[in-house]
Amino acid sequence: MKNIALIFVAVYIIIPSQVHSQNLSTQIDFLLQDSLLTVSQIAIDVYDLQTEKYLYRKNEKLVLRPASNMKLLTTSAALFYLGEDADFETSFYTNGKVVDSVLIGDIIVKGGFDPLFTLKDFDTIIKKLKISGVRKVEGNIYADVSEMDSLYFGKGWMWDDNPHSFNPYLSPLNINKNYVTIYFSPSQIDSIAKVSLYPESNFYTFENSLVTTNEDTSNVIVTRDWLNHSNRVIIKGDISHNKGVDSAKVNIIDPHLFFIQLFSEQLNKNGIEFNGYTALKEITDDFDTLYVKKRNIIDVIKNLNKESDNLGAEMLIRKLSSRFFPGSASAEKGLRMIDSLVAALDYNPKTFVFADGSGLSHYNLISAELIVDLLKYLYKKHPSVYSIIYESLPIAGVDGTLKNRMRQFNLSKNIRAKTGTISGASTMSGYAKAANNHMLAFSIFVQNYSGSARKARRIQDEICKILASYK
Repeated sequence: MKNIALIFVAVYIIIPSQVHSQNLSTQIDFLLQDSLLTVSQIAIDVYDLQTEKYLYRKNEKLVLRPASNMKLLTTSAALFYLGEDADFETSFYTNGKVVDSVLIGDIIVKGGFDPLFTLKDFDTIIKKLKISGVRKVEGNIYADVSEMDSLYFGKGWMWDDNPHSFNPYLSPLNINKNYVTIYFSPSQIDSIAKVSLYPESNFYTFENSLVTTNEDTSNVIVTRDWLNHSNRVIIKGDISHNKGVDSAKVNIIDPHLFFIQLFSEQLNKNGIEFNGYTALKEITDDFDTLYVKKRNIIDVIKNLNKESDNLGAEMLIRKLSSRFFPGSASAEKGLRMIDSLVAALDYNPKTFVFADGSGLSHYNLISAELIVDLLKYLYKKHPSVYSIIYESLPIAGVDGTLKNRMRQFNLSKNIRAKTGTISGASTMSGYAKAANNHMLAFSIFVQNYSGSARKARRIQDEICKILASYK
């Protein structure tokens, strides 16, 4: 009788977890009957970090395009090899002397890969010049971009993505994420619409032929004359008289020249006269430091993962290159540190293809299994790096690229994940807090579909709901 009782207790303990695991698999399997997946591929890997068991796996070893899930590898490698205290530096130098409130000499700005430098960051250097009594700069302003090679796009980037802000021109000297924001709103019917650009600058020109109409719908086209490699911004089409203020963004060619042009214009706007010219030049020994703007790597990573900032990811790769390899920084050299991280995860890097740091490239090929093993590695062996990465991930229904997703499921306390989207590929990987308080690492790749990513995202969101309900 005692033996029977013991057997009964053992069965009582084991069966519930088996049932819940089966329920999870059954629910996901049911989702995967969606018509989208009859013509496309899906790879899923789900791992319970407490029980150290896989809860669901399908096609987890397939090498597929990660899109912006590539950023999980990039940001993790940056923290491992650059360290949490690493800074991005934008340095201002001069070879001049101040005589009777005139800085007689040149200013050189050397780029150090900061992807978050904005117009407002000029305030400190301008204030320092004013405190020094400078009211005029009698010389020129130069950009030193010698820290990086001359390749301004990533390998495998789509040529026709060129005018879009998510496809930034790359330079070690960046400003306002290397794009211009165009604001537009209707005016009187049959008249040219109201248009303004930020930041204001003579660096670019714009052409506005956007007409206000009496219609209820709008057809606004905002682009740049990118086929002619020009910074001429074009706004055309028609806008409804009922429409409010809206905006769009286009990237800018030669962001380093844009940087020093904006700097020269800000000097004049703030009472420091500048009439010289702007150009490229490398710093020499006769220049002294005026000011160094530092930005910590954690600030860069938080913005990068929350907003899926492609510029930030590419700058991290080039900073890795600059730190560990001689000569001008390049993506090719920086990606060797991704290889090092993958090797630390006990994989052969040659199994995969790493073409850029952001995931914009269609050449990238990695697996859901690799991503989950990275998430496991951070959680189990590197709690400090895990904490930074975890806090940088978008929260379902709250912020970043997940701000408008899963709101109806109320998963803000359960799902933190990196999203990714390029043509024909939608990915999501991160951490899910289950109903039993276990932390799950997961990765979901949907590939080779046509049209919108909406259906792929719906499947991902439903899977996240299942993971959050797991007991």
